[in-house]
Amino acid sequence: MLVNLEEGKDVRFRILDVSVVKELLKEHGVQSYFSRIPLAKHLSDLLEIDIPVVRRKIFLECGDKAILAYYYGAPVEPDSETLPHGGQFMFFYLEILPKTTTSENNEDLVSQISEGLEAHMWDPDEDTEEVGG
Repeated sequence: MLVNLEEGKDVRFRILDVSVVKELLKEHGVQSYFSRIPLAKHLSDLLEIDIPVVRRKIFLECGDKAILAYYYGAPVEPDSETLPHGGQFMFFYLEILPKTTTSENNEDLVSQISEGLEAHMWDPDEDTEEVGG
């Protein structure tokens, strides 16, 4: 999937399975930009690797690649041993590319993003396992 940015760059991204994220992080290491202690702890447990809490901004340039961990669900309490019911992490692989496409891709992109996220959205009526702890 390709996203157009205003600053002359495109972002290619795809959803990753947690097993792929674990392998990539073991192979390439972690440079954390995670700013919330409770979420970093749960993410560390899930990925079986230390995710330090580092509050800083990240600016990606052409050629940069990153894994984005996105948490969705109810807020996580500071002392919680598990994520709240239905709380989950979703992982995206990002690659910053020189701008090569036009805005004609935007409608298709919005549709693809919506479909990808809907496939991973939390249904409060669905009985799901708690993650972490």
